[in-house]
Amino acid sequence: MTITIGPETGTIIGWAVTDYCGGREEFAVDERALAVQRLVQVRDHGELLDGSTGDEFWAHQVHVVSVAEGGEGPVVNITAGNAARVLKPLGIELFDADGYPQPDQLGATEFRTRLVAAVHREGTAGYVGGLLTELIAIADWAIEHDRAIVWS
Repeated sequence: MTITIGPETGTIIGWAVTDYCGGREEFAVDERALAVQRLVQVRDHGELLDGSTGDEFWAHQVHVVSVAEGGEGPVVNITAGNAARVLKPLGIELFDADGYPQPDQLGATEFRTRLVAAVHREGTAGYVGGLLTELIAIADWAIEHDRAIVWS
């Protein structure tokens, strides 16, 4: 199981149909149905999206994503065990009493403050230290865009 740690999603201002080869077509916030319709059209007829550098195979690998004000922001995806190792020095318990990961959130400024304290205690060497440093950059982005940090 992986855990994603990053900024909460911003206000949705639109939708996009994307593929894995740079193809992207955007739609207004009230045009979600049109975005889904375009996804079906591309998938069922093997069409390519505008800007796609892929072949017909990639036309079937499309999905609809939300377009948030200020962008989506950086995230890390790590195993639940590693997420617990990173969050524990911040005073955050990832798992409940039954051993299940618990999604939660924390204000970005508080999250960053805890990260900096953990870096001073733990250092930046090794895997956990590297993740702590990466999470500081993510917290900075979240602070700049007025978003909390979430994990799930």
